[in-house]
Amino acid sequence: MNGQYAFCVDHDKSTPPTGSSYTGGNVYNNESIRAILYYGYGGQGNVVGTSDAALVATSLALDTVMNGNTSSGRSTVPGYDTLMSHASKKDAPSTSASFSITKASTTISGSVQKSETIKFNADSRNSITLRVPSGVTLHLGSSTYTNRNVTIKGGQSFYLTAPLSYGSDVTFSNIKPSLGPYQAILFLPSNGSYQRLGQGLITDPQPLKTLTVDFQVRQKKITVQHIDKHTNKLLTSESYTRNIGSSYSFSPKSSITSGSNKYLPVDNKSQSGTLGNSDITLKFYYNLERTVTVRHIDARDDRLIASESYKKLRGQTYSYGPRTDLKKGSYTYRPLSTAKKTGTIGASNITIDFYYDVPLIKTGLEKIQVFTAPANEGLPVKVNLSKENIYPENNSDMASAKLNVALYDGSTKIASNTYTAKSLPKSIDFKVPSSYLSVDQKKAYTVKLESYSKNEIDVISNASAITTDGYTSSQKTLNTNNTSLSFTGVVFCKKKMQSRARLFAEFCHPISIPI
Repeated sequence: MNGQYAFCVDHDKSTPPTGSSYTGGNVYNNESIRAILYYGYGGQGNVVGTSDAALVATSLALDTVMNGNTSSGRSTVPGYDTLMSHASKKDAPSTSASFSITKASTTISGSVQKSETIKFNADSRNSITLRVPSGVTLHLGSSTYTNRNVTIKGGQSFYLTAPLSYGSDVTFSNIKPSLGPYQAILFLPSNGSYQRLGQGLITDPQPLKTLTVDFQVRQKKITVQHIDKHTNKLLTSESYTRNIGSSYSFSPKSSITSGSNKYLPVDNKSQSGTLGNSDITLKFYYNLERTVTVRHIDARDDRLIASESYKKLRGQTYSYGPRTDLKKGSYTYRPLSTAKKTGTIGASNITIDFYYDVPLIKTGLEKIQVFTAPANEGLPVKVNLSKENIYPENNSDMASAKLNVALYDGSTKIASNTYTAKSLPKSIDFKVPSSYLSVDQKKAYTVKLESYSKNEIDVISNASAITTDGYTSSQKTLNTNNTSLSFTGVVFCKKKMQSRARLFAEFCHPISIPI
């Protein structure tokens, strides 16, 4: 078929006559078939010979694997059992080939440069030939090769050396392995009553990827390490190759960023000298920079009033206290604690919180009115207050901060109401109990704001208490024998803050009765 041997693989069908039509052939991915074609008659690894019996053995073995035909007598054909053994092992050589690395670096080894070890990954029956240039030595096992060809078999490893002064790359390109791709090809007949044909196809080997060995003119290595002062963690490093006897000078970096961390050099001193016969390592130390954030927070509503940020280095101490210049409207914020917060900078950023507050409301007594009434009914008292919310009514502290509004008869408390900053009204009604009253009586009554915290409730100066007089009805009887009648009494007393008490009188108009 196409100038190469092809084998009938379906012995229970008719043998195709010469000139029969077949398809162009397709790759048949079966390692047992591939092994028979490789080791069989006409194969690249022929082990059965070139006799007619070898040809028959190859065809029979293909039929056995393809169709499971194990009819008796086949084992009597010379070579058949050998091919079936290879079919069972599936041991046709792999034709894949590559270098383990294609760009080999070199290091100093004693007085020479030495490449990484390179392995020829291929079947042991495959091989390549490399031309080693002058000035370079290829090491294969215990043998060395310079300025000559060397054959390397599949599975073997090698490396190259060159003097320290050698500075050219060594490149091996267009290297073809000895074994090309070997595939089983199956041809299908146009007439289905004829046998299929099997053929081993060998194609030209493809060149391996170019292998480059990087030789450099170098003598010794200088490693520059940048290290965390506190943890000895290596932050970053660089390596430099310098000729022996050359001078060097290195300085620390101005800063190093590693993730979210920034490091600053402990000092800016450089390190310099002349390179000797050994590799050297230079070390520069750095300190971790941290941020200290100082936040000033309203304790009542968690609002951030102000904040400042400071840069500190690990190991440095810090000390911060609350501020006294923060304002909420006309009020200066009061720090809940005046204690300073101190410490030593560690591995993490630090946030320091100071909490403040101002009063919830501003209030004060504005006016008191005591209305005249019969002693047995009690005296009505009306109180008016001013109130200004400094925080919204829905603030949680508004419902817990308390104060009392109390009514006094002289120094005796006769009535008291408790309110929160939220519930405090602007107008309050009291009544002087009848048990404290008698007919035609005048007394001074005082209303006071008490039992509150000045940090919660701001009471206006001089507006925490207010006093005015109260009168009970005189209940006098008028003599109707008089020709004119008149009576003067008090309807109510009223006092506003920062004003004198005023009396509002009740007048009875005079009347005349004829005698």
